Amino acid sequence: MTPINFTGSFIKNITIPKLTTNGKITSEKVSLVKLDKNDKLDLETLAKTAYSWENIKSGFTPDIYCDALKTKNYPDVNQEHYLALTTQNKNFEMVEPNKILGLALYFEKKTPANEIVWLQSNPSTNHESGVRTYKKIGTTLVDYMKGLFKKPIYVQSTDNAIPFYQKQGFKSLDTPSKMIYEI
Repeated sequence: MTPINFTGSFIKNITIPKLTTNGKITSEKVSLVKLDKNDKLDLETLAKTAYSWENIKSGFTPDIYCDALKTKNYPDVNQEHYLALTTQNKNFEMVEPNKILGLALYFEKKTPANEIVWLQSNPSTNHESGVRTYKKIGTTLVDYMKGLFKKPIYVQSTDNAIPFYQKQGFKSLDTPSKMIYEI
């Protein structure tokens, strides 16, 4: 990772599919960035994104922002990873909220499995008129999290996201919404 500001960091460029106005699929270069809850500019980005996305469609973004504000003391959590997928490709001193395609909160844990706590794609760019402009936002974020550590990943999914996680290789545990990805 290349440090970009005092605490946040650019992780890597990724190419994802994008639906053009004429209905064709093209490739778009986007950036995967790690935000830091202790960096005031990164917190401002999360706050503005949460406000904007909540006004479009209810989702988890306000929860991701609220979690970043809380001082947590989870004995089983080593580190929290706040990840953003953005169309912004330079000048990461402040990630522009209107360019964020997806956000995720991932817990690196001391327990046998890490955890995806929140995963949300931008409702305005991914669900306009029922058509997803950008494709593979969630998949891109999950694939990155799968590669972070050689550990299983746990997720407590919403009912409508169960098929998504199943496509990513997650299996249901004691209830359909409690899922695990085994390495």
